[in-house]
Amino acid sequence: MTYLSLKGDLVVAAYDFDGEDGQTESIPVDEFVHILTLWRQEVVGAGGVSGDDAAALQDEPRARPMPPASE
Repeated sequence: MTYLSLKGDLVVAAYDFDGEDGQTESIPVDEFVHILTLWRQEVVGAGGVSGDDAAALQDEPRARPMPPASE
């Protein structure tokens, strides 16, 4: 499974089975948000959501970050 974490101004993707020293890839937060925005536009534009339903998606609160893992 791949998980994403926020480290400074980067979104870091890593495999959960790799541990701390595993291979990761990162992307600036602004670029990641831009990609998600374009992806969302494609999904909404594909006909899955329209009208008031699309407006409701825009009004959803932002996700809260997970607390740090305890050691």
